[in-house]
Amino acid sequence: MQFGMFGSAQAKRGGPNDDSGAGFREFVERNVEAESLGYHSTFLVEHHFTEFGQVSASLNLLTWIGSRTTTLRLGTAVMVRLMLKVRAWDRLVLRNDMARDAGYDSVRPGREDLLGQTGEALSTLRPAGRAQFGEQVVDVVSEGGYIERGEQIEVLKVVGNKVVVHLVGATD
Repeated sequence: MQFGMFGSAQAKRGGPNDDSGAGFREFVERNVEAESLGYHSTFLVEHHFTEFGQVSASLNLLTWIGSRTTTLRLGTAVMVRLMLKVRAWDRLVLRNDMARDAGYDSVRPGREDLLGQTGEALSTLRPAGRAQFGEQVVDVVSEGGYIERGEQIEVLKVVGNKVVVHLVGATD
């Protein structure tokens, strides 16, 4: 089963002191995190004829996401109010509750044993990528940023499925 995201960034509207780019940066970071968690794709939605402050140049935003990710497949989708009127939306949206008590849990137990281990970056970490620790290949995220393939890395922390690494010998 492959998972993907379907959504968009939203600009904050207001005065000259409001950071209208914050919503865009948050959306890009959310996609970087999704890739590190193993998500397959993201589709950027263009909301036409709505009251939302949405993306006016979706391909530019997808280019930004593409520059920060390596394996995430990117696409666009156009959503209009007509979909809501003809109930097409009901065929696109998962209506089931994916609650933990129903057996849905995204956290794989057993990653804590990686804490403090050193290994090798199998791909360039920008900041997400793959690394090998002994015989185990793991999706990781670098704490500082760009780490070249083949560099020796160390696991700093494990939070759920997120394994955070840095270069061996790096000082914080």
